[in-house]
Amino acid sequence: MIGNRYRVHHILAGGMGMVYLCFDQEERESCALKTFKGDFVVDMKALPHVFKNEVSTWIALKKHPNIVRCYYMQTVDGQPYMVLEWVAGDGAGRADLRYWIRNGALVLQSALQIALDVCNGLLYAQELQPGLVHHDLKPENILITQEGLAKVTDFGLAQMVQSGVIDPGNGPAVEVNGRQTLLRKRGFVGTPIYAAPEQWQGAPTDGRTDVYALGCILYEMFSGRPPFIPAFQPSNRTEEKQWLRAMRAAHESAPVPALPAGVPDPVVRLIHACLAKSSVDRPSVSQVSKWLSVSYFAEFGQLAPRRPAPGEFTAADYNNRGNTYDSMQMYAEAIDDYSKAVALDPDSALYYSNRGLTYHYLGRCKKALQDYKRAIKRDPRMAEAYLNRGLTFYAQKRYKKALASYSQAIRLDPRLILAYYSRGDTYYRLELYEQALRDYTSVIQLDPENAAAFRNRGSAALMLEKYDQAMADFRRAIELKPQYVAAYLDRGQLLGQVHGRWDLALLDFEQAARLGSRRGAQYADKIRQS
Repeated sequence: MIGNRYRVHHILAGGMGMVYLCFDQEERESCALKTFKGDFVVDMKALPHVFKNEVSTWIALKKHPNIVRCYYMQTVDGQPYMVLEWVAGDGAGRADLRYWIRNGALVLQSALQIALDVCNGLLYAQELQPGLVHHDLKPENILITQEGLAKVTDFGLAQMVQSGVIDPGNGPAVEVNGRQTLLRKRGFVGTPIYAAPEQWQGAPTDGRTDVYALGCILYEMFSGRPPFIPAFQPSNRTEEKQWLRAMRAAHESAPVPALPAGVPDPVVRLIHACLAKSSVDRPSVSQVSKWLSVSYFAEFGQLAPRRPAPGEFTAADYNNRGNTYDSMQMYAEAIDDYSKAVALDPDSALYYSNRGLTYHYLGRCKKALQDYKRAIKRDPRMAEAYLNRGLTFYAQKRYKKALASYSQAIRLDPRLILAYYSRGDTYYRLELYEQALRDYTSVIQLDPENAAAFRNRGSAALMLEKYDQAMADFRRAIELKPQYVAAYLDRGQLLGQVHGRWDLALLDFEQAARLGSRRGAQYADKIRQS
């Protein structure tokens, strides 16, 4: 609980910030509370005042479909929080653009639509708050809803760092999986990979500073990599300084690297225009938006999909709130919101599929299968509907039907991680360990940080007597998730029963016991007694 009001359901830790996904027990609504980690706060007394000044601009933007809404600021026990809209993503943790480009370039249509959404959000913000500059536009600050709607977040946070109350440190702000964080150093405030030349120079900024960052993001969406990045990863302070000098030199003077073949010429020209070294040579946000719209029409023969009007509460809003209720296991509320979404948009396969999965969680398999049938009828190529149907068949122990559904989901979307994972679980249940191992390997190839896939692959390898692979996989699962009880138990069993190293097995069982595992405590007691 935070302040006896916000019931915390999940915690996300970023570079400097903490986000608590909560249920507001007074308003009876889901929300996200965001604040800064104490290690980065230079002046705790001044922090609430700076929060109030900077967050008020974000709050004044009110509701817009392409901006994460900031409702108000709340101080609890001297710690200020921004109370934000909770954007649920697709239910598999994929809530920001960084996740989507981590494995390579996006398809043209998705990239153009995301860029248009970002422009719409920035244009609205500039019209409502003339002169407003985001200053830290990057994939981490673009959240993506389940419907693929992009929302810009973290307005004003760069200004908090600029104030000196927040100090992100002196490193190059590069984290695991390529995530980028803000940097403040000698007058520079920004995220180096997306910072315009004028930010590096400490010169005045305006809306075209955000256009430069959008150009970097466009380049990354179409190529799978940023336009400017040094060829080495710094490992000490000296290399960090070299890294930053190289980054600044690239932004200030290096030509834009060639984009992959197949990117339409108008889009290539737009990216080059956005990445002009002088801000006066860049288009405005409005011009970028028009350029993107024309490119979209030229490629697909139709206008980009209509987005909701500012202030409008839509089927997508009900769906997003239903997603958050699902995350909090408030299934009755989720069903109600999905039903409202269906009523507003009865042709949407997504809402039926989501409602079906919630019926699945409630054990109402018949209703779940009815909704999946409705979803597939409306969109026979919706991979998630087949995946969800497979989960329900699995719960009914109809394993052959589950496998068929998972396989169809994979054929429709070869990057659907949960389909491989679930099919792997089904093969494992059927003692088809080779097939299970292959599916868990597919998960790891798509998501190299997936601790559960390493643990499960290790279990399959163990059943196949591939002991070296099993050991390596259990070790990697624990590296990725140091509190992974099941991985400690599995590795302990392997060490003891296969390798006869009961001394090392005891250490793993004791660690599992410290993490709350009764089974770990029982195994450890047996070893001590023997």
